[in-house]
Amino acid sequence: MVWNARHGQGTGSDRDSNILLFRLSTDMFSLRSTYSRHNDTGLQSKLLLENILMDFCCYENKFPFKRGSAHYRELITYWILEGFLGPFDCFENAYEKGHRAIMALAHHGFIENQQAGYVRKNVKMLDLSSCCCCRIEETVRLGLANVFEGDLGRIAHADGVVRTLGKAEKGKKSTLLIDRNFLNLEVPFDLFQSMREIEALAIFNPTSKPEPLSLDMQNLRLLVLRGCNFLGGIENLLDLRSTVSDKTSFQKLSVLEISGPSPSLTIPDNLFEYMPQIRSLNLSSLQVASLPSSLYQLTELVRLILRDCSSLKEIRSIKSMTKLQVLDLSGSTSLGKFFDKNFAINKELQMLNLSKTKIKWFPLINGLGKLTYLLLRDCKSLSRLHMISSVSSLRILDLSGATNFVEFHDQSLGKLGSLEETNVSQTQIEKLPLDICNIGCLSLRGCSKFKDFPHLKNPDRLQFLDLSATNLISVPSISNLSNLRELFLSCYRSLKCTNLKIFPSLDSLTNLEELNLSGLKCQGEVDVDFLKNMVTHFPSLSNLKKLKHLSLRGCQHLPNLEGVTTLQVLDLSGSPIVDLPSFENFHNLRSLLLRDCSNIKDFKDLEISEVLKGDTFFRTKKLCQCKEEGGECQCRKLQRSLEIRGFSEGLAAQAEFLFLIDNLFIQNLSSLGAESTRKMKFCWIEGCSAMESILSGEKVADNQGNSKEIVEVTTGVEHMLEILRVSHAVCLKNICSGNLQGHGLRFLKCLYLEHCPELANCSSSYCLDNLQILQIKFYDKFRTLFEDEQPQPSLPKLHRLCLWALPNLESIAYIAESLQPLIVGDCPKLESVNFSTFHSKKLEILQISSCDNLREIVAASDWALPGKMLIRGCPSYIL
Repeated sequence: MVWNARHGQGTGSDRDSNILLFRLSTDMFSLRSTYSRHNDTGLQSKLLLENILMDFCCYENKFPFKRGSAHYRELITYWILEGFLGPFDCFENAYEKGHRAIMALAHHGFIENQQAGYVRKNVKMLDLSSCCCCRIEETVRLGLANVFEGDLGRIAHADGVVRTLGKAEKGKKSTLLIDRNFLNLEVPFDLFQSMREIEALAIFNPTSKPEPLSLDMQNLRLLVLRGCNFLGGIENLLDLRSTVSDKTSFQKLSVLEISGPSPSLTIPDNLFEYMPQIRSLNLSSLQVASLPSSLYQLTELVRLILRDCSSLKEIRSIKSMTKLQVLDLSGSTSLGKFFDKNFAINKELQMLNLSKTKIKWFPLINGLGKLTYLLLRDCKSLSRLHMISSVSSLRILDLSGATNFVEFHDQSLGKLGSLEETNVSQTQIEKLPLDICNIGCLSLRGCSKFKDFPHLKNPDRLQFLDLSATNLISVPSISNLSNLRELFLSCYRSLKCTNLKIFPSLDSLTNLEELNLSGLKCQGEVDVDFLKNMVTHFPSLSNLKKLKHLSLRGCQHLPNLEGVTTLQVLDLSGSPIVDLPSFENFHNLRSLLLRDCSNIKDFKDLEISEVLKGDTFFRTKKLCQCKEEGGECQCRKLQRSLEIRGFSEGLAAQAEFLFLIDNLFIQNLSSLGAESTRKMKFCWIEGCSAMESILSGEKVADNQGNSKEIVEVTTGVEHMLEILRVSHAVCLKNICSGNLQGHGLRFLKCLYLEHCPELANCSSSYCLDNLQILQIKFYDKFRTLFEDEQPQPSLPKLHRLCLWALPNLESIAYIAESLQPLIVGDCPKLESVNFSTFHSKKLEILQISSCDNLREIVAASDWALPGKMLIRGCPSYIL
């Protein structure tokens, strides 16, 4: 394992908390990209895979791999229960996420496929010995790997239900998961009464009160009630009133989750008297001021999760919980009081998470020989930390965002030989305790009063160091950090300028992979306001043979880059430079960031094909699903790509892939100039608030203020566009306008439109002869797809159509002879779908959901229906 911090552009402990993330030494970027090719949410896929990999590493030969292998359906169900797959609308979506994750993991060798759908971990690819489980412990909801002794059995899923295959019979283990889609149907009144043998039951996001559970569920070991916003008294659901004389119904229950911000939920004080064997309890997001007294008598409890219980004010004595390993109270913003003075009885405690609470003090932790993770992020009321030097097992100490924290009571941390990571970002400390040893990750970001670099007993162990926005004048001992891999010394924009005057030599940091010097000024600059902040010289980078990521945002001058040809990412955003350095030998560079570099005028020597190839290629390949006879689609082979944030015209001329993101100036692509879009075949437009049309033939002004007409379309440049994706362009009213009349889209193969509130249709269709994929989502004004519905439009090559969340769409009328899948959802005014109008005999998949007024699906008598039809949430439709 190697430590890895991912810093965003914002400030605060949310960013600093990411220091707790780690990556495997194998190329995680490649793994995430494999997953992201089929997923629209890159950040979500990144976190999903990191959580799964950490879970793999932390829990060897435990559930669900306690037999060495697990069926892929049981594995995905386990991920659903632990929350790894994030929020989902239905099990179909969750299983789709899970399948993509399994494919990505298998592709990169982290799991191995076996017969009959079973998979197992590839331990050769996983460094199990040095794994830090802190991040996963902050994420999991139940901790089944450590507390669940059963198994889920052979799983199948359909129509809002995940269940064990076959009938529930005596002695046979049974699992049932139910989501809102199933509960919205006509559910049998005695649904739960017929499940006497069930061992695992989970109900997700019901839209009404579920029926009471059966009294005969004496084998129930796992019960999850997640997102139950309509729950009233929990005693009614569990039918406790009828169980007073017989307390055997929930005696075997070991895992319980009741979570969700239900304002009407009440929990009886004696609830947990019926559940004495509970080992994992999750009551997250419940709005209760105090916990039931019976909870404090759960002697078998291993995990207590009370995240985001914003009304909870106090924790009474937990001395009865002698087996407790994880106590997570993070986000309980009203919590300020513990009854216990110390945790001396809770000797098994491994993780204590009090982040985002208002505690001023908490029970003493000295003597806890197994405490590994102490997380106190954003504890704004905490000012001091007492007696931690004797906690020899401590690995992670996080105080980031505790903005009133001023000092450690302990003068020395020399006894904390296991301490791997300390994060005190944005605190008020002036110094750290002495003799910090074996630390691998240290962040002092935003510690504006910090003046003296700490003494490290074993400096060669440090791999990550963040000194951004501190009050340091010099860093004399940095040359001893021979294994340092990431160094941050930024004072850019939101960070206060550093007082660093003497910059140390970097020659000994031969293992450095990421360096951030954003905002530093070098000697010779004449800015009077920052004269005292100048470093005496810009450090030489020539010896950094492993450097991959270099950030010089806002730097007035650039260092000599000739020796760092291993660079993959170079960020020069906000720099006033006029001339770019030569990139002739930078064969590994995949990302060059030039946001707000308005002074750069000449890009003629810049070969985009050599500079930008990595991130943007993966994003583009994900979008393209074109079919091309005789081989691969040409748009998958495009090499020249460019992302523009802010405003920069000169770069676009060399780009075949063009990304326009958060641009506040461009009204249409024509305003970039004909030469600037000469080679463009792919265009991604996102958040461009001034854009009114994509392509325009109207009069535009040149750089001298003279108007000119763009009318030469057939010999012009716009018509070369093959892939177009537009999202969150709030002023967009037309795809094509003026004299173009749609000609600019004649070579378009893929069109993706998402949430542009002023757009009412896709303009004319008669020039879309090559369109293969059309996807339209979240448009209130769409009543018809095209402005020329009469006569009936023809899209001869269209093979995939997806229409989602179009509340005013009334008809789908066009000829599409090649259409294969048709996917329609959340279109409440759509009343009829007529296959005859498509003239397609290739239709394989028809999926329609949440169309309240859909009455009929019409097909010609001599045409076969699609092989796969899924009609769901359409109450007016009669088969």
